Amino acid sequence: MEAALAWAESAVGQRVVDSRGLREGGAPWLLRFDDGAEAVLRGGDGFDTEVAALRLAEENGDPGAEAHRGRRRADAADGGGG
Repeated sequence: MEAALAWAESAVGQRVVDSRGLREGGAPWLLRFDDGAEAVLRGGDGFDTEVAALRLAEENGDPGAEAHRGRRRADAADGGGG
C-alpha cells in the first residue's frame, strides 16, 4: 500500500493525509490530500495497466493524462471531491 500511496502523491502533487478502504477496509481506497481534495485509488489486476497507460499517455503528450490530473485539481479548487 505504501508504494501506491507514494505513486498517488507523485501523480497528484499533494501529500496523502488520510486513506481508508471502501470495501470491508480494502480496495478501492478513498484518499484525502493535504489540499482537502479526495480521490479514489483502485487496486487489483487492472491498476498496473491503468498506471502504465496514463504514464505512456503523458510521456507522449496525450492530453488525457494531464486533463485527468487537471480535473482533480479544478474540483479541489471548487471544493469538490475529485
